[in-house]
Amino acid sequence: MRIFLDMDGVMVDFVGSVLRLVRRPDLLADWRPRGCYDLTRVLGVPHEYLWENAYSNVNFWRNMQPYPWLEQLLDTCRRYGPIAIASDPSLSPEAAAGKIEWMTRHVPASTDRLLLTSHKYLLANANSVLIDDSDKNIVEFRRAGGQGILFPQPWNSLYRIAERGDGMSYVMQALNRTARWLYYKHEKRVYQALNQEV
Repeated sequence: MRIFLDMDGVMVDFVGSVLRLVRRPDLLADWRPRGCYDLTRVLGVPHEYLWENAYSNVNFWRNMQPYPWLEQLLDTCRRYGPIAIASDPSLSPEAAAGKIEWMTRHVPASTDRLLLTSHKYLLANANSVLIDDSDKNIVEFRRAGGQGILFPQPWNSLYRIAERGDGMSYVMQALNRTARWLYYKHEKRVYQALNQEV
């Protein structure tokens, strides 16, 4: 099993960084509309404002805070197979540079496994798993033949789990189920191949 981890919203507090930038950290506790990933809609600010002050600012990306569960998430994923980080650079060279610097600072052992792409579904195959906070990315990854685990956050369809503070527990259980399912599929293929040879 190969695991691809999203950065923003899974490993690093991207939304919290944006909320602090616009001086609205209170919005995270009362996210409206629940399940909505459109920051311009939630914050009531134009996209151009976010682009100028966040997306095209290398300091914004390099200085984001890791989530407190980062080490637990990495340790858990490594038990199931090799991991790589799949992150959307927002079509910004500054975002790409900032993400590389962030990885070097916070997860140096995986810096050479950072894959910058807006099209994560291209990484999908029967033995790959994407852990992401975007419903859209998970749907696309599954359609391309991979396994997807949605990381619960207030801005996705698992917002109720996020509100209870059970996000990491949910992800760990989903990883375990996915690993068992992939193992079962592998064993079934081996059994069928052996029976065909007899």
